[in-house]
Amino acid sequence: MIWLILFSLPPLAGALAYGRAPLFAWLGVGLAWIAGFAAVAGWSFWTALIVMLAFAAVMGVFLSRALRRDFVTAPIFKAFRRALPSMSQTERDALEAGTVWWEGDLFAGDPDWKKLAAYPWPRLSDEEQAFLD
Repeated sequence: MIWLILFSLPPLAGALAYGRAPLFAWLGVGLAWIAGFAAVAGWSFWTALIVMLAFAAVMGVFLSRALRRDFVTAPIFKAFRRALPSMSQTERDALEAGTVWWEGDLFAGDPDWKKLAAYPWPRLSDEEQAFLD
């Protein structure tokens, strides 16, 4: 019976992830799973309670936006900042140069064809026209 409880965890987690369940659902299912495992495994009431409280405390960090930002997100961002190379002046200039206009829509996969069609045709300067004639 204990194997049934153990092997039920991945499908439960997969179903919650597939359904994009909120964290409260993860907390409820997790606590129910721990209670079921504790009953089948023969844990004492106090052991099960301590494990469930520890799980609830960890989930509480993820449920609170401020705690999650301070204890999870900030350290991860700090580690990424140390791991990634700094931006060169050329890259910074390219990012600050301006917009990508219609090509940005094209590369994003959602081009606005009316915007392209409404753009006026370029005119040749007198010097360019004289060169062509």
